[in-house]
Amino acid sequence: MPSRKELMLLRLKLLRDTVSKIERSKKLYSKVKNLDHLAKMTVEIMTEDHAQDAIGYSTLLKHSGQYRGVLEESLSKISKLNASSLSSRNKQHGNLSILDSAPSNWVAEKALLQCKISNLNEKLTKSHQRNEQLELTLAQIDQQLGNGNTDVTGNNTENETRKMCHSMAHLLDWLNSSDLGVIYDQNNNTITDIYGEVIVNSQYLTPYSDWQSSREHGGNNE
Repeated sequence: MPSRKELMLLRLKLLRDTVSKIERSKKLYSKVKNLDHLAKMTVEIMTEDHAQDAIGYSTLLKHSGQYRGVLEESLSKISKLNASSLSSRNKQHGNLSILDSAPSNWVAEKALLQCKISNLNEKLTKSHQRNEQLELTLAQIDQQLGNGNTDVTGNNTENETRKMCHSMAHLLDWLNSSDLGVIYDQNNNTITDIYGEVIVNSQYLTPYSDWQSSREHGGNNE
């Protein structure tokens, strides 16, 4: 059974294939006037071709969702295709004007741009909030791992380290399922951001990597 992330990637591929099919067919894209039209047409085609994996209408249009982002990008392309088609027809009939270069559905184009701006602002706000939470969590882990050998001794040290490593494992699972691009590089024993920059180096992650290694070799029964 595919994981949630794998299922998401499969559905995104299906969605992109479907809107690409619409963009290649003048008969189809000429019927699209706004995002709602495109969403309904996409659902119909997906249901017809891949009923089991089809994405629902409301899910496609979920505010700030990845599916909606794909639709908005496709609508932008379709708007240009329709504008180009209209311009060609006008030229063929000798009906030229200074408005020929403007999109035929400029109202939909304006609404689309406003929607994109709103989505970007919302994503930016969420990104700032997540980064603040992430920095706070990593700082706490950094501090506790750094002080682990001086604050406590004996069995208590082992217990505290184990608790922290459990928390670390949950945090890394959450990061892996989020869209922040922050990952744990197991080979180098570091945590890196979406650009590959090291956030937490191996010096502070040694207790965690040792704990993971002991679990893999059956050294700890958690």
